[in-house]
Amino acid sequence: MKPSTTIRSRQTREILRAGRHAWKIERDLNNYVVINFTTIEGDELRPQRLFREIRRKLQSWLYYKRRIQFVDPLTDVRVWENAGGLLHVNWALHVPFWLQDEFLQKLPIWIEAVIGSVASVGGYAVQEVYNLNGLLRYMLKGTQKPEAFGIRPSKQGEVWGRRAAASTCLGKVAREKDKISGIMVRG
Repeated sequence: MKPSTTIRSRQTREILRAGRHAWKIERDLNNYVVINFTTIEGDELRPQRLFREIRRKLQSWLYYKRRIQFVDPLTDVRVWENAGGLLHVNWALHVPFWLQDEFLQKLPIWIEAVIGSVASVGGYAVQEVYNLNGLLRYMLKGTQKPEAFGIRPSKQGEVWGRRAAASTCLGKVAREKDKISGIMVRG
């Protein structure tokens, strides 16, 4: 496996479609999280595995909350960057309004449980999403052909593993299924 230095145009198009589909099915990507990671020579895929574990903790928590009230499956989009030697993931996700405060309390606990001390890697940041299209263009600034998508390009360094991905419920097959079944509320 070789590291990538850009996001392929096909990936960019799929991430943009996924983000817009989340809005159409009323699972707005309402939280933007950036988590910094340290890299270890010889184990370049370690940050991806660590992030997968953080994501799994969130997913388990959401499934647990289904006992109280219906919760949609984990809906998110993530893009990896290594700008200036600082490896981090840009993660836009949907958290139901009624779980927002608890999510903000639990996120640092999950990150510390997986990574260790958050301060040792520069930490994390969480923001509310107000402009999804602008956020997606920002997250995808390392794409190969940015002018085709109206994105201002910026070099984002080498990343090992998947550079950009969306949750399964936002993939091409899920979008087609949602279109046929009438789940898409917004047009």
